[in-house]
Amino acid sequence: MQARVVDTGARSILVVFAVGVVAGLIAGIYVYSRLETGGGVAVNNTCSMSLLLDREYYSAALKALGNAERSVYVIMYVVKYDPREAGDPVNSLLNALRDLREKGVDVKVVVDDETYRSYRETIDYMVASGIPVRLDESASRTTHAKILIVDNSTLILGSHNWTESALTMNHEASVETNCHSLVSKALSYFDSIWGSGRSVAST
Repeated sequence: MQARVVDTGARSILVVFAVGVVAGLIAGIYVYSRLETGGGVAVNNTCSMSLLLDREYYSAALKALGNAERSVYVIMYVVKYDPREAGDPVNSLLNALRDLREKGVDVKVVVDDETYRSYRETIDYMVASGIPVRLDESASRTTHAKILIVDNSTLILGSHNWTESALTMNHEASVETNCHSLVSKALSYFDSIWGSGRSVAST
């Protein structure tokens, strides 16, 4: 009788273990498939994250800008505007910023001195378009971040610069999220850099 009780208990433990393994596999496959299809992963009921690989960033950023209603804040190490190439995806992103600015959306852009030194046409375009643009607090400081915040509710950050090579050819990886805690922290980060930034007219 005792042997049967022990045997039944062992079987129950094995069943629970097997069910746990199967449930874990199903959850893992679901998360992986969502990432693979670009569908994103639900962190909780009000928060999700999507992995943007290579060219996926451009369409996601353009869509986010297209949905902007109140504010767009950008920190970008390198932005390369190319007036000689109409189809350059960076031109489309900058044109979207210009159009939003004209509609009254609060648009602000921080770039590193690398953009100012190497791609002055980018600065000239933004200034001529009425887009407020600043450098970080010092020429000795490198601002290597790549951040896009839309309406204080959507955050895209990762490795993508706003250059044609980054948006169309390179292997790059970024994340899009609406998780409030992450968006809020990125917004505070932007505000601190913008607040101590230098006017492009004063350099």
